[in-house]
Amino acid sequence: MKFILFILIGLGCFSNGLSAQDFQWLEDKKVEFKQDTAHLEQEVRDMLDKDYSTLGMIEASYYLEQGYDKLLNKYYKVLLNILNEENKILLRTSQRNWINLRDSDKKLISGMKDQTYEAMGGGTVWGVIAASERADITRRRVFELYNFIQFSSLS
Repeated sequence: MKFILFILIGLGCFSNGLSAQDFQWLEDKKVEFKQDTAHLEQEVRDMLDKDYSTLGMIEASYYLEQGYDKLLNKYYKVLLNILNEENKILLRTSQRNWINLRDSDKKLISGMKDQTYEAMGGGTVWGVIAASERADITRRRVFELYNFIQFSSLS
């Protein structure tokens, strides 16, 4: 499937008049994105290697969430810089809507953690699960923005 997608992207790039320089920029962004995300994920694995306690796992998830938040801002700006004015407005609206959804989802996760904690009679694992889920919300958005960068570069 990845091979077919790569071919379609490649054909799209050349058929839409993407210059070699533009194609190289896109490839450079792909490498940069992979490095950014791999570096962050490795830092979290290193944290967990040092402290695999409940508190260590929660702190690692918090660190992951903060790291992905920085990447979110980075790739949001990259996308913003390649969009026309109309699509910049749409991106800003989309991002504001996503922030509202993110905040709502975080409240839901906290509420579900509390409910499950009470129903199960306690347990520290629920804090770990909730922290991980909160980090994953931001992680998914970073990947969405990166995919938008790839898509918008084809137009």
